[in-house]
Amino acid sequence: MSQQPIVLFLVGTTGKGKSTLANVLTNSDSFETSAGCQSLTTNHQREEFTYNGKRYIVIDTCGLTNTGRDPREVMYLISFAYREIKNGVHQVLFVTSGKFGEEERNNLKLLQSFMFDQQVLKFTTVVRTNFDSFCDPIATQRDIDDLYLVRECGSILRKCNKILHVNNLNRLIDSSQSRKRSREILLNHLSTCTTVYCPDALVSFNERINEYRTEVENLNAALNENQINEETITQLRLQVEQQNNQIATTMKLLQSVKEHKLWQHLATLGMVVGPIGTILRASLSRKGVIKSFRHFFK
Repeated sequence: MSQQPIVLFLVGTTGKGKSTLANVLTNSDSFETSAGCQSLTTNHQREEFTYNGKRYIVIDTCGLTNTGRDPREVMYLISFAYREIKNGVHQVLFVTSGKFGEEERNNLKLLQSFMFDQQVLKFTTVVRTNFDSFCDPIATQRDIDDLYLVRECGSILRKCNKILHVNNLNRLIDSSQSRKRSREILLNHLSTCTTVYCPDALVSFNERINEYRTEVENLNAALNENQINEETITQLRLQVEQQNNQIATTMKLLQSVKEHKLWQHLATLGMVVGPIGTILRASLSRKGVIKSFRHFFK
């Protein structure tokens, strides 16, 4: 039986290096990245890799904030990634860099209140990217201590599994060496995260999302049906208009020829065929103009 892979679920604010971190973990450039604040991860991306004999699955999601999208759309896009973790996740990687402020704190609370449950922080590793001194244990510990001292942040960060520092854009040493060392730091820690986290909230959330997705699909189907009905009505109206134009043209022709007795009797004899003949016979009969062929030759 193959070893169960360690599943990693990446979340965070747009522009903090989330997709770049996914590339560092997988030792690839499979995840599209951007130097700006616009999220390039429009839905989610999944990649597998092996490190020191262990299998890993990395799931990158769209940014929680600063995406240029409506928050409801962001949650809907992230919901698609939940299908990848329906059997649980080993570690949520909360990616951030620079100042850890209100936005980051609210996003961590979002993990607790909406996406997972209150226990999620025990399975959450906060990854501080773009940290130049990531190889210096004194510098990294000082940063952690400073974060803990911030009243608004310290209480929630202390509940997290771990805070790690990496730098895949290090200006002090060769970038490839920086990525390599960052990967080692991450995977040395993640290789020990073998407990599967699968809260009831995740199951119920997937059920709610499936129900919502079904409603959306039904709504789209109804909209398409309405569109088809509207197109059908438009076509019918066009056909009626064309028929009315043909009738008007025929009536004008009738007006110009109905006083010629030859046309009258040809119509009576049925020698004028098609719509014109039909209308001629009906119109002339109503006005009492047509005389029978026998009467004409008496």
